[in-house]
Amino acid sequence: MAMARTNGLEEALLGKLKEEDEEVTTTGEESKEEENNEKEEEEAENEEDEEESNEEEDNEQESVKHKLARAYRDLLLCMTEEISFGIVESARSRRCPESDPALAWSKLNKKYCATTPANQVMLKQKFHNSRLGNATVDPDAWINSLEEIKQDLANAGVPMTEQDLMIHILSFLPTEYSITVELAESRLGDPKDPLTLDQLREMLNNKFQQMNAKEESGQENETALMAQQGPKPFKGICYKCGKYGHKGADCRSGNNFRNNNNYNQNNYANGPRKRFNGICNYCGICGHKEVD
Repeated sequence: MAMARTNGLEEALLGKLKEEDEEVTTTGEESKEEENNEKEEEEAENEEDEEESNEEEDNEQESVKHKLARAYRDLLLCMTEEISFGIVESARSRRCPESDPALAWSKLNKKYCATTPANQVMLKQKFHNSRLGNATVDPDAWINSLEEIKQDLANAGVPMTEQDLMIHILSFLPTEYSITVELAESRLGDPKDPLTLDQLREMLNNKFQQMNAKEESGQENETALMAQQGPKPFKGICYKCGKYGHKGADCRSGNNFRNNNNYNQNNYANGPRKRFNGICNYCGICGHKEVD
């Protein structure tokens, strides 16, 4: 009996150990399977992230290409001279084999914004020779052209202050702006209320509009006066009656001055009259006088 019990205990213990081994084996296999699954998921996620990053890079490259192409087209549209158009059109590089707007802009700067002494002298002369010689020209357009030259000078390494620009404007205005110039000069350097370029623009524009309004009003008054006075009197001789002060078309006399016998006798008393080779003062036709 004791032996039988011992054998039973051993068998039970061995069975239990066997079950535990099986459980450990199963658990190990499950853990390995879970690890493999996790690795596969991580690899799949990494692949997705890599694909997304590649796609983003491709999109960014396409966006950059689109922006470069648009900038190149805009530069071409802005070129109004054959030389500048050729500079932009020929701007190509390894980075942008079809069109390189950055290279085109660099070449344009070297051509038109050079910092050489010759370019600086040319721009200074252009600025000095620019003036508003005619009061009928809008001063705002003239100031815009001066500001463009000022910017070109700054790009060429010769900066100019706003006060220098205003001094030039006030120095080269027509005499019609004399009162406006005096008012502006009184404020040009005033520490309390200094004159700005925008304020000077407004003053000149107001004066320009006033002069235009007066000119239009004067023309209207002159037209109205002429309408009241009627047509100017005719300063010639009527070819029908021979009287001074009206035309033949307006003559009320029934006499025909050309067919009058006295007229013919007076003119041919001393023989045939020589042909007049000058120009008529009335009709401008050669061969007769105004009296004829």
